Parts: sequence; C-alpha cells; structure tokens
Amino acid sequence: MFNGSNPNYTLHVWYQLPYSIAVYFLCSLGILFNLTVCLVIFTKQFLQQPLNRLIANVALSDMAHRLIICLKNTVPIAISTYPHAFHGLTVVSVNTICRITNFFAATSISNSLLSLAFIGMERCHTIQHPFKSPYGRRKTTVILLSSWSISIGGSFLIAFAINFEENKIIDCTGIYSIDFRFTSAICTIIFAIISCVIPLLVIAICYTMIIAKLYVRKIPLYELSYKRKIRKMIQKKKFSITALLSSTILSIMSTGPFIILYAFMAYRKVIDPRFYLSYPSGFWAFFKCPH
Repeated sequence: MFNGSNPNYTLHVWYQLPYSIAVYFLCSLGILFNLTVCLVIFTKQFLQQPLNRLIANVALSDMAHRLIICLKNTVPIAISTYPHAFHGLTVVSVNTICRITNFFAATSISNSLLSLAFIGMERCHTIQHPFKSPYGRRKTTVILLSSWSISIGGSFLIAFAINFEENKIIDCTGIYSIDFRFTSAICTIIFAIISCVIPLLVIAICYTMIIAKLYVRKIPLYELSYKRKIRKMIQKKKFSITALLSSTILSIMSTGPFIILYAFMAYRKVIDPRFYLSYPSGFWAFFKCPH
C-alpha cells in the first residue's frame, strides 16, 4: 500500500509536531471542561433537571468529538513513525478506518449542534411564556432521541458516501479521493445543512429573542424587599442565559466552521477536481489536524 507511485504522495505528508501538540492540548482542555460539566450535573441532585440533561448531552458529544480528533491525529503519527507495521493495510482497511472515525466524528458534531438548538428553543419557550411549565422529562427524552436519530442518519451520508484512495498517510477527509463523485458532494452538503446551517439559524433566532426579552421587559414592582428579591432572581437568570449563550457560541466556533469549510471544498471538488493544488500546504496542515 505505502509506495511512492501515488501522484498525491507529497500532499499527504502533512503531519507536523507543533500542530499535533496544539491539537492534543486543546482537546485535553475541552475534555476536562466537559467532563467537569457532566460530573457536576450527574452528582448534584438539584441539577438533575430536564434542561440539564440536554446540557450534559452536549458535553458528552463534545467529549466524544475531542477523543475522535485525538484518534484521527494519532493514526497518521503512528503510520508515519512505524510504516512497516502498517505495510499490510489495504484500500478496504483504509476505507473502513476512515468511515468509522468519520461516522463518530460527524455524529458527535451533529448531535452537539442540534442539542444546542433544542436548548435555545427551550430557553426561548421559558422566557416567552414564563407561566407555562418548562420541558418535562418525556419531552426532553423525545428531544434527545430525535437529536441522536437525526445525527446518526445524517452521519451515514457523510461516512459512507465517500470512498478513500490509498495514501502514504491515511487521509480521512476524502478531498483527494479520485472517486469523490457528485453524489458524495450532495451528501456532504445535505449533512452540512442539516447539522450546521439549520441549528445555527435556530440558535441565532432563539437567543436573539431571549436577549431582547430579558433586556426589554420591565416588571412593575412596588414593595422594596420584594423588588430586591425579584431583581436578584432576574440577575441570576440573565447570568445563566449569558453563560449558556457563551458556551453555545464557543461550541459553534469550534465545530461549525469546519463543517461549512468541508461543504465548500466538496462543492469546489465537483467543479474543479484539482482545485486543492492552489492552496498552500500549510492550509491542509491546519485543516486536517483540528477537523
């Protein structure tokens, strides 16, 4: 499998130690942060509420994605360091490895963004209708099942619609694959719309409505003690909404751009199969490591 006859050989020597160290460091921070969130939610009795289950689901998905990133960065390192140990790898083996890792990576990204969209809808519902009951356990369970079902279904598109050619170092993006057909590009774009564009629109609309409602609402209060108490409650609610909004934005910033970029490259590959030659090698090193 690993020989110099591949015309794309030089394009696949992208592994660099500084990028890998940075990726491992950022992934470790993400795993530690999300693990802390899960432990706090699962160990504190008063935090075991339906909304917090959605937050824990986001944290678990983000942890899974960080682990997949580490795995996708470790495999090329192992192959480039010990090439003889992987000499028996076939194209079928490469396809299997890439499809499995891409499936889990796509599922975790999609589930995280969809869960954030559902959280935004729940918060918007609570703020817009303060006297109505928030989402209960049954509705939260339906939301979780829907999020995972959509994520898994969409991930099959991205994972099994692309065939990967043999490379010096395993390339699991499919960008260099000769067999990257129009069908593959369509599947990639559909996945990007379902898993990124729609959730981002929902999140943007919901949080815009939440912020507008929180900062425009004026409650007529007459008794001083009651007024202070209500003010504290409102301040705490605003703080929690702000914290949730910040975590949402950070999660989107870490995953959304790569989905959009991948869809763009899939579209360009259909128009011009050799478009990637116009990009410098540093671009591919940046893209492959964190994705």
